[in-house]
Amino acid sequence: MSTDSSAPETGPADITEVTAPFPDEAYSSGTKTRLATLDVPGAGFGEMANLLAWAGRVQGTDTPGAFTSAKTIVITAATGGGMGAGGDDRAHRLAQLRDGSAPVARLAEAAGTPLEIVEVEASAPAEDGDTMSEEECLAALQRGADLADAAVDSGVDLIVLGALGEGLRTASIALTAHATNAEAIAWLPRVHGAPGEYDDVAWMARAAAVRDAMTNARPQARRAPVMLRALGGPAIAVATGLIVQAAVRRTPVLYDGPVAAAAAIMARDITLGAPKWCYAPDHGPHATVAKVNDLIGYLPVFDLKMDLAEGATALTLLPIMNTALTMSAGLPARVSAPKVDTDAT
Repeated sequence: MSTDSSAPETGPADITEVTAPFPDEAYSSGTKTRLATLDVPGAGFGEMANLLAWAGRVQGTDTPGAFTSAKTIVITAATGGGMGAGGDDRAHRLAQLRDGSAPVARLAEAAGTPLEIVEVEASAPAEDGDTMSEEECLAALQRGADLADAAVDSGVDLIVLGALGEGLRTASIALTAHATNAEAIAWLPRVHGAPGEYDDVAWMARAAAVRDAMTNARPQARRAPVMLRALGGPAIAVATGLIVQAAVRRTPVLYDGPVAAAAAIMARDITLGAPKWCYAPDHGPHATVAKVNDLIGYLPVFDLKMDLAEGATALTLLPIMNTALTMSAGLPARVSAPKVDTDAT
């Protein structure tokens, strides 16, 4: 079942001044220590231990359990200019998401998470100047915060963050590259055209738009609201506000794609603790997600190489993660064999 959120909840507020707490690192260490003592026949949980340790950190316990009230939020918007050149028919993909036939919708249903679709205003072409005004940026950040508040107030214990729109992916690559002093063009994936074909003309249009937009952004201040205005657009600003406020409310966010990754970096600029409540267990084919994972300090656990739209991989892995959490929480500790006194007579 999905719901639509098509209008801003409230007016703009200065969410850029909030401070998010850091999750307690001691619970991460405690979880790993406990996992090492479990009575299992083999070497243990392997790389999955990193994900379980993150769950312990954000749940505040050495014995984390399954997330039982997750919610999927997919942010969608059009992107003006060349960044969206050659992309999918957004109206078609949005219709699939609404009628439940899109991969993200099917996976959300299979994972037992309600799906909320958040339509956001289109951004102006970044290659021609700012994508939105200062007031529009603050309003978008606040809208994301309102989405997080509404989710937490309804009892949600985990948010799965997705996005829809080829232009959004390109904008997020430009934004992440600008924020991390990386080469954006090297991160741009090829553009899929007809089945089995690539649209290289569209790729060149995207590359030109990214080049011009980053040139315009270069002399501006490297603060999240400024970078979001110059390169990100309203949709990534909404995602940023959501991540910030979710962290303020001590609620974790699971993601897998470049839009949420760019938002995590912007959230870090607003308050350092925010991205520590996020995790991308699989960066897929996205170099931007791998870069952000590295900066935040989280290791990917899986390498499925899926590319079914942003949010699909995280939803695929959520049941696996919950199964591992339930199993690990219920396993007993290994009982040491009693010592034998060899000197006894």
